Amino acid sequence: MTNPQKTNPLVELTVKLQEQLARGEIKVEDMNRQISDFATTHATELSQAGIRNMTYYSESLSLFEFLLATEGKAFIRTMCQSLKAGKSMDDVIRSSKAYPGGIPQLEQAWVAWVQADRGD
Repeated sequence: MTNPQKTNPLVELTVKLQEQLARGEIKVEDMNRQISDFATTHATELSQAGIRNMTYYSESLSLFEFLLATEGKAFIRTMCQSLKAGKSMDDVIRSSKAYPGGIPQLEQAWVAWVQADRGD
């Protein structure tokens, strides 16, 4: 999963305009107008992005809950430390005893957990 907010054009525009505002290059009203114009002309795209964002965050939370339930707090702590140290998520997962097959094996177990929780 890739965080969709990192490639959201409205977020990029807002950041750019905030920087211009901070440098005194534009006024708040101009910034708001440009954001509104962009949102109006890209409504369908932004709506689809919103759905992707909700899906991303829902999946992230579900995966976190799965790892916490199945691997425990110690694994979560180690995972966070490893990611902070620059390891990839695949390396972290492969180093666990439960998922030596890496992310594909983790995804398979996670999907089964979600389906069992829903009664599928």
